[in-house]
Amino acid sequence: PADFANQELFLESRGYYLEWMREEWMHEESRVRATMMFLMPHLALRVLAPEFKKIEPQMESRFWNSRYALR
Repeated sequence: PADFANQELFLESRGYYLEWMREEWMHEESRVRATMMFLMPHLALRVLAPEFKKIEPQMESRFWNSRYALR
């Protein structure tokens, strides 16, 4: 379509897992960190691990509470 930028596509999911991206997650993108993961994975894990450990306890509940697809 001519207005493809305004279109959205949803593929039906049958199973236990549905993967999606949300606009607020895009704000967390970091090209520096992504590059580090590919070029220096050991350093990247050392840098990212402490940050991950801070949010790890809430991740499971955040995931299940953020569901947007109807069952």
